Amino acid sequence: MEEMERLRNDFAIDTAVEDLARVAALLPRLRDKLKILEAALAQITTAGLEEAQAPAASFPYIPLDLADFFDCMFDLEAALSADPDYADPDLRHRRVDLVEAGCGPGRNLFLLGATDRFEFRRLEGFDHAPELIDQGRRVFGLGERIYGGDCNSFDYAPWDVVYFYRPFSDPDAQNDFEQYLVGKMRTGAYVIGCGHVGLDRDRRLLEKCGKGRIFKKLR
Repeated sequence: MEEMERLRNDFAIDTAVEDLARVAALLPRLRDKLKILEAALAQITTAGLEEAQAPAASFPYIPLDLADFFDCMFDLEAALSADPDYADPDLRHRRVDLVEAGCGPGRNLFLLGATDRFEFRRLEGFDHAPELIDQGRRVFGLGERIYGGDCNSFDYAPWDVVYFYRPFSDPDAQNDFEQYLVGKMRTGAYVIGCGHVGLDRDRRLLEKCGKGRIFKKLR
């Protein structure tokens, strides 16, 4: 009995050590995220932002929760840092160009541009609603970095990373968009598909973060 109790205690200690190791591994990300979110609260404003009219089958602009959005960026950084196609001798990975499909007024682009935590060379976005583009230029000062565009006709080929947060309410319309997007992306590019309907079943893509929302195009 004493031996069994000792083994049970040893197992509990081992489990506790493993749990502490997992927490310690997460601490740098949590610390960085808190700093970014603190800066976001100090800089971001929704003054003057109004809801735009969404076309049929589309969602109105609904931004992803900030903590979830930056989790996507950390997961993207981890994937790019481990990818030899994006290696850089001095940086975590080479600087990449990111475009947001359905960017609304550009809140995410504004926040990414306000921090030097991530390695982006170019940050742009487009949206179908001209009033949201006007608001983003006025409120966030994004200028020509946001512009009008259609998810189903945009040229995704020049971009290293395409980000979207479920622009279509209709599943068939969302699926058509995803098929078009993947077809137009260049081989080796990444897509961050929050709220996607079928990227995980697309044989042209490889899932890269273990959470089913970051993919690399293989062919």
